[in-house]
Amino acid sequence: IPFILIYTRKVGWIKVLTGVFAVGLTIFILGSLLITPALEQRETERETFFFENPLYVGNHSIVEVLMMTLATFGFYVRMLIAPYPLVSFYGYNTFEGFQFTLNHVIGLVAIAVILWGLYKTYKHNKPIFVGLIFFCVGISMFVNLVTPAPGIVAERFVFLSSTGMALVLAELLLMLTKSQNIQRKPNFGVLPGKVLFIVIAYTGLAACIVIPRNPEWNSTYSLYKADSIKHPESTKLFSLLGTIHAQKLYKHANNLNRPDDKKSQETEEVKFTEEELKRQADTVISYYRRALQIYPDYIPVNNNLGTIYFTFKPMLDSAGYFFKRALDLDSNYVEAAYNLANFCEAKAGLALQKYNFVKWLKPDSTGTSNKKLLKEQADVLESYEPVLSKMNMLKITLGNTFRDMAEGKAKGDPKGVLLNPLLYYIKENSFLRPYAEDLRTLELADDLLAGFRSLNQQNKASYLDLAIDTIVNRYYFPVLAKAINADKKIDLTKLDPGMLTHLHGQIFRYRNQCIGLHKKTLRLSPNYVNSYGKLTAALAQWEMYEELIAMHERLEKNPKFKKQTIDFNIAETYFAMGNYKKTAEYFIDGLKQVEIIMKRLKLVQANFAAANNNYMVAAINNTRETFKGNVGYYINKFMRELANRQPFETVQIQQLYNMITSL
Repeated sequence: IPFILIYTRKVGWIKVLTGVFAVGLTIFILGSLLITPALEQRETERETFFFENPLYVGNHSIVEVLMMTLATFGFYVRMLIAPYPLVSFYGYNTFEGFQFTLNHVIGLVAIAVILWGLYKTYKHNKPIFVGLIFFCVGISMFVNLVTPAPGIVAERFVFLSSTGMALVLAELLLMLTKSQNIQRKPNFGVLPGKVLFIVIAYTGLAACIVIPRNPEWNSTYSLYKADSIKHPESTKLFSLLGTIHAQKLYKHANNLNRPDDKKSQETEEVKFTEEELKRQADTVISYYRRALQIYPDYIPVNNNLGTIYFTFKPMLDSAGYFFKRALDLDSNYVEAAYNLANFCEAKAGLALQKYNFVKWLKPDSTGTSNKKLLKEQADVLESYEPVLSKMNMLKITLGNTFRDMAEGKAKGDPKGVLLNPLLYYIKENSFLRPYAEDLRTLELADDLLAGFRSLNQQNKASYLDLAIDTIVNRYYFPVLAKAINADKKIDLTKLDPGMLTHLHGQIFRYRNQCIGLHKKTLRLSPNYVNSYGKLTAALAQWEMYEELIAMHERLEKNPKFKKQTIDFNIAETYFAMGNYKKTAEYFIDGLKQVEIIMKRLKLVQANFAAANNNYMVAAINNTRETFKGNVGYYINKFMRELANRQPFETVQIQQLYNMITSL
């Protein structure tokens, strides 16, 4: 704007510069007050990858940078003349900048023509001169000279600078029609027939290219799908296609896990049948694998592909491979460290299942171990991991079944209710399905149901775990053994004597890797709440209490973690250690924090009720109920032991609990 004012109007430099300074100062002040604080809230900058632009990686010579700049400039000129093909993302393997191509030729010719045009029009044709300057300045920041551009080139980058080229074309058209006087209408009749035909034909051809592009922008999926056909070597496009399908899988999972009373009509309902779920997962995998085929070092895609294998197939070893590859490529990649820790946790769980299964088989441990035989048998047992992994899901389902029975939600014969999940998971697995009928002759132990009926709040949690393990060991293992024996890959009666020791070592190896990776995740990202929860569970499971307490105490200083959560977790740790006095102290501290929060919630809820905002009133009420449920859980878990060991502290707890429930 200052340039145009000085060049085309009789305005002095001082006035223009004063205006520029005033505008610049205003922008600086507003930016400091409004924009900068918002930007500072971002914890990390956007990552850049080689596949987006080769100039992001490595030290490139000035010759290579200039070659890329020339190719980029030529590309933009070519696309203004012949906009084909139109693609949303270019990048690695779709644009050549270091080897001499047609874009370089067009770039050289365009620079020569523009320099000649500037020289010829400086004094005699201000619109063309201004248009050329506008085009060059507008495109200068996107030609990879000063800084690399994401995707190397992008059609949107030329949008503003195309205004300058439009000005040049408009002036040329006025010159051709001898209509440079702004008061006169353009006289197209003076154009020679051939020129008029070229203009009309060119405009029509451009319209045939551009207009069909519009429907491709109907959705992100339609856009990426169309562009992946035009540029089948774009790793980014296949990654984006995979992510779109992956998001549908996650929405499906979220809808399954969300209680019916909390499902919002505003949330997109995505529900797949078992067959649709498999097809969708296979589609995601195919797109991600294609992206990695083009660029194997694409770190997020390695991690994302591992997540799909881990969550929706499940193919644990494939998931572990891609998580590990992502972490190898970037040792500070938080998500990969967290996911690999979960993989190790799952492998430790499976090793424990194998250990329990082999122990149930009662192998002969008196002989001498044969390393070769041991490895062969261990590999065969590992091939049955997909079957064993169903046991973890079975245990979760059985736990939910027990809780439904305890709350009076389960209907029908108790034995049938407990057998149904077991039958379901056996029938679902083609390997075990032929032996599902064996379960119909079995009966659940009467003492198991008798024990369940006598459940009280104090021992419910510990009893459930024991009951579920008993069911699985008693009814799942015989069917599994029968199927494996029929498979004839291994003789379960002649297992190597060292098998239990081998599996025990496997459990501890994966356990240590899991704990180490979760620690690494928290070092890289101290606010990673999910990793904190997983690490807490792992350390508690393996009774590493001193380390668990030390971790909790460190996190107390982190404002991202709620103090009452830390207090309750420390109380639970001391409870497991049998230190009931410390349990009471931290539990009381946690309850005091909850009391403060509940008072605030009650006040806020009253304000929304006064404003007739029923939605917020209901939302806050749900939050209060969640708090009450959490407190109730710990009260039920701790009260019996605390009452026996520390009666004075228990009185305090009961008083606080009464206050909280009254709130």
